[in-house]
Amino acid sequence: MSKIPDNVLKKFVSEIEAQAITSQKQITLSRAERQNKEKEKKIAELISKEVSSLKSGTNVYSAIGKAFIKEDINQIQEKLATQIKEINNEIDTLDKKILYHETTLANTQPHIQRIING
Repeated sequence: MSKIPDNVLKKFVSEIEAQAITSQKQITLSRAERQNKEKEKKIAELISKEVSSLKSGTNVYSAIGKAFIKEDINQIQEKLATQIKEINNEIDTLDKKILYHETTLANTQPHIQRIING
């Protein structure tokens, strides 16, 4: 088996290191985004809990920009339930993205060692 030239090895190592850096940045960004989604979910759940404790004839308003629009309690609860489901889906997607990048990051170090030692 022929030996791989040093410049090719350096190129491989730099590409793998760049991939590791990119994965680390993506992990950080995805975790921050996940944390924000968890906050959104918590707020939606608290609002839903408060709305569900209201009597059926109570006036409820939704903020639209600087204006408030009167809405039915059931409509608001449906909107909140839909919003919570969407946030859960986004959190699941972010979890998968984080796992992918963590796996990629974990695999880069052995690849570098194999290239250097091989």
